[in-house]
Amino acid sequence: MRELDFDAGNSGLKWRLVESGRVLVRGNVDYGSIAGKWSIPTEGVDRALVSSVASKEVNDSLREALKNITNVFWAKTAPSYGRLVNAYTDYATLGVDRWLALVAAYNKYPEDLCVVDCGTAVTVDYVDRFGVHKGGYIAPGAALMLNALNVSTAALKGSYGVDSEIAPGGSTRECIERGVFSMQKAFVLSVTRKFAESRVVCTGGGVGTLLGDDKAYVYIEELVLDGLRIVGNGVPVN
Repeated sequence: MRELDFDAGNSGLKWRLVESGRVLVRGNVDYGSIAGKWSIPTEGVDRALVSSVASKEVNDSLREALKNITNVFWAKTAPSYGRLVNAYTDYATLGVDRWLALVAAYNKYPEDLCVVDCGTAVTVDYVDRFGVHKGGYIAPGAALMLNALNVSTAALKGSYGVDSEIAPGGSTRECIERGVFSMQKAFVLSVTRKFAESRVVCTGGGVGTLLGDDKAYVYIEELVLDGLRIVGNGVPVN
């Protein structure tokens, strides 16, 4: 059976084509692309599995792209999955991407965990060895912080990137980029150290910049997609 897995985030979409538990090909979609031009290999696909925290417009575009696939599973946050228990009183308001990341992380490491996702937003969730979710944190990612300065300050408008140098900046650009990086890094280190005995599992494109090759954490690139596959099929990708 051929299946497509989708992780539709706030700023972009990741997909992978899976056959018999093996990933055949992966890809990314820029939301600026026209849905009809999305390069997604839907021909011959028996089923699609979707995790989405994206806008209605993106979800509608994705549905259009998948219109020829009759079996489409849209993941939803649940009050529990196996031993894993959602901490939210209103469980459905926990983002499905965070939930699936927890499912995948706890499936692989059934112990005290701190799960960090560095994307458009930086999210942190804790779960204990018994599978009880202890809540977490959400903070703006680097791009959102830079955009806030760009939009809200007349004198600081400009196009900014990421500067992982920790020395004080010698120009406005350096001060902004290094200041945002330092805030991000300090936040991640602070919240992961709150539960110092927990295994730290990270995902998201911003992890490498923030934490480098620090051996204190485990990086799993497709953690949300792995959780999606577990919930959708009950079998993680090999």
